[in-house]
Amino acid sequence: MKTKDTGIKLEPQLLKAMLAGKKTQLRRVVHPQPKPDPTGRWSWVASSTDRSLENKFTWSVVDEQGSSYTVRGKERPTYYASPLGVWDDRLWLKERYYLSQGGYWRYMDEVAPDSACAKSAKEGKGWKIVSASHMPRKHARKFYKITSLQVQRLHDITEEEAVAEGIEKEMIEEPGKPAWELGWKNYLWHGHLVPRKLVDGWENQYSTSPSARDCFASFWELTHGSGSWARNPWVWVVSFEELKLPGNTK
Repeated sequence: MKTKDTGIKLEPQLLKAMLAGKKTQLRRVVHPQPKPDPTGRWSWVASSTDRSLENKFTWSVVDEQGSSYTVRGKERPTYYASPLGVWDDRLWLKERYYLSQGGYWRYMDEVAPDSACAKSAKEGKGWKIVSASHMPRKHARKFYKITSLQVQRLHDITEEEAVAEGIEKEMIEEPGKPAWELGWKNYLWHGHLVPRKLVDGWENQYSTSPSARDCFASFWELTHGSGSWARNPWVWVVSFEELKLPGNTK
């Protein structure tokens, strides 16, 4: 089977963790969501007489006799393909970057805000900022191999997995002093610049939490909208490790 390459872009809060190698897992909502059923179960299709169905998950329900069917009745199961690929497929990181008229590029964290490059881009002369959505693979600097693929309920995330998602701790940093760690960040604390309706609907009103899982929950709610954590959707859970490939540096 041919290896699949998929470009991924991340929220700004997680990009730093990804670049530092601290993010090794990500979640994406399964579309469409299967109809809820207490007997529902996911199965992995490793091989099939129909090759187009291989390396996919199926969602089915079980009747009183133990036979497995779809929620629509005794028919073919519903097949789901991971949008990010399967084991050993590759991911590459899409980032915002500077691009010159001559075709040279520089990553955002390589350019100081007061540099000639940044000023030129701001003035629209010579350099410009290209959005992550439009980054081609040839400009990518980070590549990853998928090591694990699962389907889980969002609430099944553990403390260890929440840390692997690359969430942040709230820190106090003063010049000449060691950084002081306060705890896991509450992304929906009222002191952050977030929509008021999200803050008011979130139970934890403190700036930090002792739980990495609670921290991740607040980040999910921030990035997916009000009520998104409570809905507890089925999600793709992808674990990965960084690859060192030729051609991923300028």
